[in-house]
Amino acid sequence: MPEKLRFEGALLDETAYLIPDATKLTISPTIANDLTHIVAPPVETLMIYKPADGNAVSDKGRVAMERLMAALKQPEGSVKLVNILEHPGLSIVQITRAANIRNLILLGVDLNMLNISMEITLYKPFIFNKLNILAADSLEVIAEEDKKLLWGRLQQMFRLT
Repeated sequence: MPEKLRFEGALLDETAYLIPDATKLTISPTIANDLTHIVAPPVETLMIYKPADGNAVSDKGRVAMERLMAALKQPEGSVKLVNILEHPGLSIVQITRAANIRNLILLGVDLNMLNISMEITLYKPFIFNKLNILAADSLEVIAEEDKKLLWGRLQQMFRLT
């Protein structure tokens, strides 16, 4: 059995407390991790995007996403655009906990950014934890033939045909 442990310098300049699991709270240091306004009703579809260059989406990309949202013919307020870079704490767990979220459209977003570790095929809808998911390239850089494929898949997903 070792003798007393001795530390020459302080490792922590704070006091740590052991708290039972039942009383633990998750405290977020930034408002970026507060997602209640993103997943609150009447939102049923999240369109999560990652800007192709930098932190802001181009005007072309924003117009394309707004047109896509309008083309889905969903009730006003039921589709929410979310920049993944503005919400680094967003995860699939938080999304699936929101009972009202039924559809997830990922534009240029890697699944790992949402803490999902699986391989998928772009433009092929799948269901994960009762959530319809469709992943595609960013609308800022999408190829013309992929635009048609994306629209066809969205028509199936939202029963527009």
